[in-house]
Amino acid sequence: MILEVAILDVIPGQEVKFEQAFSQAQPLIASVSGYINHDLKSASRNRIDISCWSPGKS
Repeated sequence: MILEVAILDVIPGQEVKFEQAFSQAQPLIASVSGYINHDLKSASRNRIDISCWSPGKS
């Protein structure tokens, strides 16, 4: 399993819009080959996306 951690800087005052856009993007993210799951966490002015992926077959 591949664990990906992305720290996403969010413009102050745009947190709600960012989370709405991320919610709309979830079906696209989930459709990528190897996708297992992800979780979006809040941390002061950032959002942290933790994604799990299955490695591709060689």
